[in-house]
Amino acid sequence: MRVIRVLLKFFGLSNRGFAIRFFAFMYAKGRTVPTPIIRFFLKSRSFALPATSALAPQNMGKLKNVFLSLIENHGYSSTPLKSATVKRELLILLPRSTSENITRIALANEMYRLLSIFGFEVKLQEHEGQTPPLDFGCFTSADWLIIDSEFNQTNLEQIFTAIKAIRKFRSIKVAMVVYDLWRRRDLNIVAFSLDCVDLFLHMDNLAVDKYFSGQKESFKFWPITQVASQFLVDRCSSRSPTLFFSGRLMSDRLLVANEIFQFLKSTRFTPDFSFSDAHHFPLNESSYRKKLETSELSLSFTQRKVNHWIIPGRSLEILLSGSLLLQQEGLDESPLSAYLTPFEHYIPFTSVVELRNAVRLCSEHPDIVKVISSRGRAQTLKIITDIVGNSAFNQ
Repeated sequence: MRVIRVLLKFFGLSNRGFAIRFFAFMYAKGRTVPTPIIRFFLKSRSFALPATSALAPQNMGKLKNVFLSLIENHGYSSTPLKSATVKRELLILLPRSTSENITRIALANEMYRLLSIFGFEVKLQEHEGQTPPLDFGCFTSADWLIIDSEFNQTNLEQIFTAIKAIRKFRSIKVAMVVYDLWRRRDLNIVAFSLDCVDLFLHMDNLAVDKYFSGQKESFKFWPITQVASQFLVDRCSSRSPTLFFSGRLMSDRLLVANEIFQFLKSTRFTPDFSFSDAHHFPLNESSYRKKLETSELSLSFTQRKVNHWIIPGRSLEILLSGSLLLQQEGLDESPLSAYLTPFEHYIPFTSVVELRNAVRLCSEHPDIVKVISSRGRAQTLKIITDIVGNSAFNQ
């Protein structure tokens, strides 16, 4: 390691920004990077996808049974979107977009487009600490105020003061969209907001059970907090034998990518990996959507902390795109299985061995890939329409 450090410094290559660009370039080309170089530049998150697991033989048996039993593609019929039964007006309060929160605000705007698709009347208002903090005129008809968790505590205090003043004259309910309940920052924001917010919209049931078990009635699983509206449109695309991944550049992911690139050589699949840092999207919206809609398989890494797995928006977008989802799960934790059936709607994996076995079976049975991905899309669309269509916003 010391020799590598000296050589990199000598050639002027020890800058972390250079390393991130170098890694992104290499993996986009399907080339591996040696483990010592990855560990030199990127801090380990103290967890990594294990090489194998106790569930490997059991899951391999389940997967083989699925592929044997699914002998024809039954297709699917798209579930029609369920519009709001009563026309409700939602006032959305967003922080001003900055270089620090631009990715989150982009996700927020997508969610609000989806609410409009579902028949809600949506009004947007930006807030950046001005006085008065809110336009009181906007509240004359709004049934719900939806706040984004990207606000800091100072701005939230101003907002909550205004809400309390408004509630003296009329009833209004408040919801907050929370993106990463596993993050300390988001946990602090939720704790600060409990007294004023009626409903927290989230995608992390494990965190709710762990940190807010006494207030679970105030939390609602909300599968459109991180999903682009375009994926609700059914598209029939020809797909290529590609294993696609797009996401943040992290050491554990790069090490798994090295393994994937090696075993893909013995399959019909080619890798298509795009990485970026935390403040940028790896691909623009159009390129990301096109790759999902044309790739047979798509990968989702879901571990965020030791013993903590989530349902990321990426997983739902993969399902809705019609690509077959390969979903990382824990030995004892599989959040997505509360809504979808493993091996019927998506393929879970807990180790590199399970991932390799799944990809090889998919390589040998392309027709079955179509069946599972079609069922996954249909069921995901049904769940989203049921949850949003029967939400508290409709009551």
